[in-house]
Amino acid sequence: MESEWEFHSMKERWGEIDGVRMFLYTHVVYLHNKTEFWTARVPGRYPSREALPAAAAASCGTLQRVDRTHLFPPLDPGTHRCDEDEPEKAGIFVKRVCVDAYDGSPTLARYVAHEARICQRLRNYPHPNLARFRGCVVAGGAGAGVGAGVGAAEEILGLCFDRYAETLAERMRRGAAVDTERCMEQIRAAVRHLHGLQLVHNDVVPDNVMFVDDGPGAGYTGGDVVRV
Repeated sequence: MESEWEFHSMKERWGEIDGVRMFLYTHVVYLHNKTEFWTARVPGRYPSREALPAAAAASCGTLQRVDRTHLFPPLDPGTHRCDEDEPEKAGIFVKRVCVDAYDGSPTLARYVAHEARICQRLRNYPHPNLARFRGCVVAGGAGAGVGAGVGAAEEILGLCFDRYAETLAERMRRGAAVDTERCMEQIRAAVRHLHGLQLVHNDVVPDNVMFVDDGPGAGYTGGDVVRV
């Protein structure tokens, strides 16, 4: 029986009790028979997956099967679907659904569906300083992934983007030069474009500003420097 279970991911859950932030439990996600996601609330903290109890062990706590529709929303008509080999290509970044963020409700799938719709809108109205959306990785078709049943409705497993060299935060950490004026000019241009589409970013921070290549900012000549 144990061979049917595979570890997928783990994440510590913290919360406030009487105003004090405390560790609650370790949220563990297992994959059963390659198709079913199950979660468990495991008491205690674990330094690695190897230290976790086996999925079938009593100490693992009560396993609960996850409704896939709470994780992977259906692909909307009109939302672009990646080419079959797109996720495997060099220069492509796949933002997979973060299964370990599942909280027992459909919230995660709703968030993914909303993000896919926004990305598709930006694909329809692109801007050179916004990350290029390639389309959705879909189960049961292009980019079919873990857990896709035969004949299942297409569901979004992730979003494909162009891969960029590094973030502004990474560049700052390594002490590389940044052409601040040019960088800010292009960020402002991207934000203006979003506002023109009645969209807001709400998270323009160094971790979300990306450079096309890893050369020093002051050395760029031509082309676009950043994407947000």
